[in-house]
Amino acid sequence: MITLLILLLINSYGFHSFSEMGYGDIVLEEGHDSYTINYFLPENTTQGADNWYLIHLNFTIDLEGSGLAYLNADTNGYACAQIKFEVQNESITWSWANFTEFGKEKANSKKVNIFFSNYLRYQGVKPGENNLTIKLEKF
Repeated sequence: MITLLILLLINSYGFHSFSEMGYGDIVLEEGHDSYTINYFLPENTTQGADNWYLIHLNFTIDLEGSGLAYLNADTNGYACAQIKFEVQNESITWSWANFTEFGKEKANSKKVNIFFSNYLRYQGVKPGENNLTIKLEKF
């Protein structure tokens, strides 16, 4: 199971949380492994130059069993986050790449809190209605 406690996303120039946009916490688990929200960006919105739009994920993941899992996020169908989880015995190793680094960490627990940030792709930012999809895939 993965619980997204806070997902922060810019829906106008500034910093806005899910709760500020009228959404509660998201829980992804067996049978409910994806979630999509709609949000609006101002007229003439573009990615880059003067304004850079970011995604900030702050979540707790609690996985059972062993194997691989991926947490993916996209805006308007363009990937902006992917975190790979390897679960073995009583530990989780997770790896990611974002705008500044490639990383890999390990915890001796199957429940960990993670913070991840990345730029949205140019094509994933447009004026008007946009959507954000969070998906958990288990293998």
